[in-house]
Formats: sequence, structure tokens, C-alpha cells
Amino acid sequence: MVSAALQPQDLAITILGNELLHHPELTAWSGGMVGLMGRFGFSTASARAALARLVKRDLLQRERRGREMHYRLAPRARHRLAEGEQRILAFGTDSSWDGTWTIVSYSLPERLRSRRDQLRIRMEFLGFGPLRDGTWIAPRNHVEDIAQLLAELDIDEGADLFIGEPAPAGSVEQLVHRVWDLEDLDQRYAAFIATYGPAGLDEPRCDIDALVVRTRLMHAFRQFPSADPELPDELLPHHSRRADAVATFRDRWQTLEPVAHRAFVTHIAATTSGGFPCP
Repeated sequence: MVSAALQPQDLAITILGNELLHHPELTAWSGGMVGLMGRFGFSTASARAALARLVKRDLLQRERRGREMHYRLAPRARHRLAEGEQRILAFGTDSSWDGTWTIVSYSLPERLRSRRDQLRIRMEFLGFGPLRDGTWIAPRNHVEDIAQLLAELDIDEGADLFIGEPAPAGSVEQLVHRVWDLEDLDQRYAAFIATYGPAGLDEPRCDIDALVVRTRLMHAFRQFPSADPELPDELLPHHSRRADAVATFRDRWQTLEPVAHRAFVTHIAATTSGGFPCP
């Protein structure tokens, strides 16, 4: 599998993050979003329910224009999406490492279960992996990132943060393979390249096609920062395809951008009733 299955809320926030984050003057018409989400196999009911839940979660804001409803990103969503985009677009561009590890040890009570779950999800996205229960590690110095994350989640006790390196008797290679399945990761990179590389991706037939493909591209690629700690080349399998996958993503992401955004402005940001011109 290249990526996790699309969920309607994830899909909606991916589309709106791609197209609204850097265009705060734009909004998304609800009818256009429902039609676009239908291109991904979601019913009108599930699409509308997803948008309503994102409003309830304070990630989207409603804006009524006459009889039509539009959506814009809420400040909370803008903050999270900007952080995520920065991580995704920088991923795989720097393999340098001085041997330093960041270690996070935590023990949070059951009443803080939701924060504990968020901590794990967000640490994964920063490149951390579980060494054992309650102890997560990542290459490089992530003290500032983790300190900011703990403050954001309001975790002021129950978590400890260390910087260090394995003792001379330890094997970094063995440690790495205990925490991350690098062979499985490389198979996922191969599948991504096969799907989105020149041999696998047909040229979009129209501008809406470009918007759909670019959305799927981001959804597929954004899984990798949570699975890949960005180890240096000497600790990767000799056939690692990470560099090729990153190059594939960056090329497709930039090439599809102008056509995809034009489709969003024409068919999603503007209130229309003519549907999409591409079958």
C-alpha cells in the first residue's frame, strides 16, 4: 500500500489546505466541495457531514453568501497545516546527521488519553519511532520541536526529554531496525513511484483531473514523514528509493499546481451550477 485509505474529513482538509492556505482571500463553495469529493467516491451525505464535523472541530469556518454556504480555514487549521506543509515539503532534502538522538520518555494517565494519542501521532510526523512503551527516539536534535509540542498539548509533567547517543557497545544499525521497518518502507516508496512516476501516471484529461491527482499525490506522500526518520544514506538499505520518491513528488507537485489551482478557483471557489466539464 502506498497510503492509508482516504477518509472524508482528511480529504476535505487536504484539498482546502492545498488550495486555501496560501490564498486567504479565497473560500470554498459547499456545492463545489461536495461535487469534488464525489470524484473520490464519497456520497453527498458523507461529504456534507465531513465539512460539518470540520466546522465543529474548529478547523473550518462557515460563511453564508445569499443561499450558498462557503468555507474558509480557521486559524487553528492554518497553523497546523502550515506546520505540516513545511515538514512535508522539506522532507527528504537533508540527510546530514551528527549522530545525536532525541529521546522522549513519557507516562501519562488515562484521563489524558487523547493528549497521549495526539503526542504519539505528532511525534511520528516528526520522525520519531517507539523504542519501547513510553520511550520514543528520533535522529537529530528535536528539542525545540518537542518542547513546542508539549506546550501546545498542555503536557507540563509526565514527559521527559533527552539528547544523547548510543553507548559504544550499542549497534546503531540494530537499533534502527528494531524501531523502523526500512524494507517495508522501501516497498512503499517503490509503489509510490510506480503510481505517480512517469511510467504510472497518465496525463490529466482536464483541470479537474489535475486537482484530483494533486490531492491524491499529497495524501500519498504525506504518509512518509510519519514512517521515515530520515536516516542518513549509510543506515538505509542499499537500494533505498527515498530520493527517487521525493524527486517524483516534488516534480509532480510543482507541475500540477497551476492547472489544479485554476480548477479550484473556477469550480470550487466560485458558486456555479454547471458541474465539472470533465467526465
